[in-house]
Amino acid sequence: MLFRYLGRKRLNRKDEVLLEGTESLVWPSYSYWTLSYLLSGRGARKLLAQEPLQKLLPVDEYLPVMFNKHPELVSDHRSVKTGLNSCTLRVIPD
Repeated sequence: MLFRYLGRKRLNRKDEVLLEGTESLVWPSYSYWTLSYLLSGRGARKLLAQEPLQKLLPVDEYLPVMFNKHPELVSDHRSVKTGLNSCTLRVIPD
């Protein structure tokens, strides 16, 4: 595990795909209101390697950039190769 959302606001539900072999985890699309998440030590090192304090982005903007799901900022950060693996709990009902 590197990164898992536990609480967030989904903005593009139709773009979220179930992880193979599960019914409760999806690959997240762009999200906002990052309420809670799990982060492994390896995931934390990947996030910190990008020097987030030098860029001063809110966590709601920074996390989607790190796994290439931000609709506006990703194009400015295409050179960022973090390999951050992210998934989220599937919330039912939508």
